[in-house]
Amino acid sequence: MLRQIKAVLVTAPAAQREKLARHTGKALLEALRRVRSGEVLAGTEAATMIALRHLARRHHGLTEEIDEATDQLRALVKATSPALLAAKGIGIVTAAQLLVLKTRPTIPTTGNSLSPAFWVIGVVILGIIAISRGRETANRALLNRS
Repeated sequence: MLRQIKAVLVTAPAAQREKLARHTGKALLEALRRVRSGEVLAGTEAATMIALRHLARRHHGLTEEIDEATDQLRALVKATSPALLAAKGIGIVTAAQLLVLKTRPTIPTTGNSLSPAFWVIGVVILGIIAISRGRETANRALLNRS
C-alpha cells in the first residue's frame, strides 16, 4: 500500500508533493487518512488527494485486520504450544506454520495431542494474514516452501 501511495505522490502536482514531502511512513499515512473531503482541492489535486486518502484508509483497515488476526493466532498458538512461542527466534506466524504442518490431518502423528481443529483455524488465520499482507508476501512464502 505504501508503494502505491508513493507512486501516486511521484505523479502528484508539485505543490502537493512538496506539502506531503515533510511526512514519511506512519506520519504520512496518518496525515493522508485524516484528510477530509472539504479539504480536497479541485481538478488534478482533488483526484490525487482522494486517491491518496483512500489508499491510506485502506492501509489502516488492513493493518487493523492483520493485528486482529495475529492476536487470534497468538492466543491459539499459546493455548496449543506455549513452549514454541517461548523459543528464541520463533514468531507467531512461524510457530503457527510449524503447528499447522505438524497437525496436518492427512499425516498420522503419534502422541500428538493437538486438535485437528487447530489445523483448520490456523490455516484460515494464516490465509487472512497472507492475503492482508498482499500477494507478494504470499507468493514469496509459497516459493520458499518449495
